[in-house]
Amino acid sequence: MATVSLDDYLVLPYTVEVRRNQDGFFARVEELPGCMTWADRIEDIWPLIEDAKQAWIADALDTGDPIPVPAEPDADAQRVPVLLPRLLHRRLIRHAHGAGVSVDELVVAELARAVGE
Repeated sequence: MATVSLDDYLVLPYTVEVRRNQDGFFARVEELPGCMTWADRIEDIWPLIEDAKQAWIADALDTGDPIPVPAEPDADAQRVPVLLPRLLHRRLIRHAHGAGVSVDELVVAELARAVGE
């Protein structure tokens, strides 16, 4: 039986919930109980939640605790093709890279924030 490594878990599409409050932003990984973090700015939340996820999974591997995996992708998820001006697309790529997330993750988080999700 092959051993599952930390890196194997880190590439899985865990669900991250981000909420804004009066103090900044709160994020948690839905599938990993207690895996959460806070930040003053949205740009700072993604590297922090990735660090929290890595620490949570590493600790579970060290102690032999079970590590939940994400559910299969939502069958109701929809693709929305969007044409972006080239400059805006470059800025999104830089911003996402700086935040340690994909452009898709950044856009979904920002859209969710804009509509109050």
